Parts: sequence; C-alpha cells; structure tokens
Amino acid sequence: MGFDVSDRKRTRIELEEALKKERELGELKSRFVAMASHEFRTPLTTIRASVDLLEHYGDSMPEEKKNTYLQEIAREVTNITELLDDILTIGRAEAGRLELKPAVLDFHRLCTEMIEMAKLDATLQHQLKFDWTGTVDNVVLDEQLVRHMVSNMLSNAVKYSPNGGLVLLAVVRDKQKISIAVTDEGIGIPESERESIYEAFHRFPNVGAISGIGLGLAIRKRAVERDGGQVSFESVEGKGTKWLVVLPVAGTSEAE
Repeated sequence: MGFDVSDRKRTRIELEEALKKERELGELKSRFVAMASHEFRTPLTTIRASVDLLEHYGDSMPEEKKNTYLQEIAREVTNITELLDDILTIGRAEAGRLELKPAVLDFHRLCTEMIEMAKLDATLQHQLKFDWTGTVDNVVLDEQLVRHMVSNMLSNAVKYSPNGGLVLLAVVRDKQKISIAVTDEGIGIPESERESIYEAFHRFPNVGAISGIGLGLAIRKRAVERDGGQVSFESVEGKGTKWLVVLPVAGTSEAE
C-alpha cells in the first residue's frame, strides 16, 4: 500500500509539472502572437504605403522624394529581417541548438562599426561614445552572435533613452576575457520586473509606445552563457541602465 500511494503521488506531481509547462508554453505562444502581429504589421504598413505612393505618383515625383520612400522600404525590410532572425535564434536557443562558430575577429573594428550604425537611430539629443581599454589584438569569437549582442545592447540603449543623453560603449580587453559594458541615461528597469527580465517576449510596463518584441535580452543571455560568459546589469528606474557582458576569449595576432 505504501508503494502504491508513493507511486500515485509521484505520478500526480509529474502530471502537475507537465500541465504547468503546457500552460507556460500556451502563455508564451499567446505573447508571441500578440507581439509579432503588432511588430510585423507596422513595417508592412509602411512598406505598403510607400509602394502605393511610388506606384501612383512615381512618374511625377521628384527624384529626392522617390529615394526617401525607397529608403523607408529598405529600412522596414531590414526591421522585418531582424525580427525573423531574432525569432529563429530564440527558437534554436530554446531547443538547445544554438551553435557557435568561433573565428578570428577584429573586435575593435566591429565595435566601431556598431557605434556608427547605432548613430543612425539616435537623435540629436543622444551622445554616443566608444571607450576601449587594453590591447587591440584579434580575438576568437562567434562574430554573428557577438555582432547581434553588441547591436542589441546599443540599440536598446538608444531606444529606451527617448530623451537622449549619453550612451557609452566601454570595452576592456585582457588576455583571458573581454568585458563589454553599455551605459545609458534612459528609462531604466522597474524593480518589480527584474525577476522575469530574461523571459522571451516579456516587455516592461514603463516602455510605453516604444516598439519591441521582447526577445533581445532573452537571446543575449542564452548566447552569452552558451559562449561561457556572464551577463549582468545595474539599473535605476528613470535614470538609466548599465549592461555588462564578460566573454572568455582566445587571443591571436594572426588572421586565418
């Protein structure tokens, strides 16, 4: 009898855990549908409107105006591509199939490029700075994941600083590791939301109308940990946030 009761109890616990996971998966799917439908609709609407204007008025439209609409189409296509990449990346991460492809990388050059790209989305009220400490030797890292991570850190810093302010990318390079810190003077992270900060499709209540799908932080944490690194943050709501990523690296002075 004792065995039967114990066995039934274990079965009930396993069933409850399975039901809990199913509910969590259902909630995750619901959040994904809500977020994705909104985030895809906005760029698609812009593309459709630009195409319609070019189709109906392109012949009489000044060349400069045409280029403006073409640039809008190109920018929104890039936004959609990045959203799809994020969704595919988090899918691979959740399935344990986030593969790393380490190769020789000029990380200083990559950071310089990322700063210049971030400036395209910044306003006149933003001040973007890049500070490097240590050697500038090439390192061995997965370029795609590192590029995605730094880009996300900088774009979030700009996006969630709607009133502008300083956005600082500070890198410290030594023989064993590379530390990447991005500091902003933006809206900060609410204290009550920090336990769920790395959940996929989770967004904070203080973001307002700022666009986003809630995948960047989830991808960042999984990618960093997959690479054997660590990610942390300090934040004061209404004053800003500092993100710190530390990655182990293999230095090399020769390109392959």
